[in-house]
Amino acid sequence: MQQALAKLLLPVLAPMLMVQALWLKRIMPRLPEAKGPREGLIDKGDQEASIEGANLADLSMPTSVCTSPSDLAPSGVTTINLLILGDSAAAGVGVGSQQQALSGYLTARLSEHYRVRWTLLARSGLTTNNTLTHLSGESWQACLRQGQYDVVLLSLGVNDVLSPLSVTRWLSATERLLSQLRQHSPKAQLLLTPVPPLGAFLAFPQPLRWFVGQRSDEFNRRLQQVIDAQTGCQLLSLQLPLSADSLALDGFHPSESSYRLWAEVAAQQMLARRGINRD
Repeated sequence: MQQALAKLLLPVLAPMLMVQALWLKRIMPRLPEAKGPREGLIDKGDQEASIEGANLADLSMPTSVCTSPSDLAPSGVTTINLLILGDSAAAGVGVGSQQQALSGYLTARLSEHYRVRWTLLARSGLTTNNTLTHLSGESWQACLRQGQYDVVLLSLGVNDVLSPLSVTRWLSATERLLSQLRQHSPKAQLLLTPVPPLGAFLAFPQPLRWFVGQRSDEFNRRLQQVIDAQTGCQLLSLQLPLSADSLALDGFHPSESSYRLWAEVAAQQMLARRGINRD
């Protein structure tokens, strides 16, 4: 009902929503992406990467940035190949280093059970269509050519919600992205992060907050329908708190504690599929 009302009122509210969106973009602090390696290899039980990966945030870098670490794991230890793909949250905006971000906490948690080879392909501002474009570019293609992934964790949708893109066109782009990932890694577990409840973010003024809240709810509801029709896809059971200490200084991106919680939820779903219960 509320989502139908939002669509009905859009022609009336559009001028005000545009003004508020432009004002918010102007005053919101622009935080940098987290510093540190964007790929690595962590042996089971280690908390430090055994290779120093390149920073893949620069999409213009040469194709040689992606190394191909040895597949020789210690006897009896399984290697899990992880890809984290997405937007500013995947890139760790809101914290200083990748160790404090999603990639750092997730790889550390998985390394309790596996040897983890990981790659982070993320950039602030990416929409789902942007991500498809970058995956076709030489820099990210070079990383994909290193081998198939066992798990892919996606963080996309917020920038789509904040754009004029319809939910139908977003779902179409999402299905194309999932298809491309499935072609590259047919046996991969695909985990999608739900769009956060933007209607609860106090950084957004009203009525923009109400409108994007309805949009994010609709995007998540429709996304679940797409995932239900896919094999090997799951929506993360993630509900991040929205208190002051759970958000970064801009009141929008996750804080370190939220990245830690996000990583823990993702790790639990990855490990559960492999028959490993929470310690």
